[in-house]
Amino acid sequence: MDLRPNTNFGDLLKEFVKPEIVWGFSTTGTFKSLESIGTDLASYTNGCVVIGGFPKGYFSKNIDSYFNKKFSISDMGLESQIIISRLLYEFEKNILV
Repeated sequence: MDLRPNTNFGDLLKEFVKPEIVWGFSTTGTFKSLESIGTDLASYTNGCVVIGGFPKGYFSKNIDSYFNKKFSISDMGLESQIIISRLLYEFEKNILV
């Protein structure tokens, strides 16, 4: 992947990722279990998940506007690597069947 110096989030999605759906993960999203999210995500050929990795704060309104849905998996803020590993596990359970 070759990013130009002025590539923004929208360009990245449109020109490189080209996802069918974009889901955000944040404590401000609608609560849903990771098991359910992993099942739903497995139904897409090219789904994209965006995980907030902020010590404090939330996605900007600009970034938020790219999400088809925004989910929360916990009332507490969790570290990004925890969410990623748990989501991959749930996703793999559905695609390796």
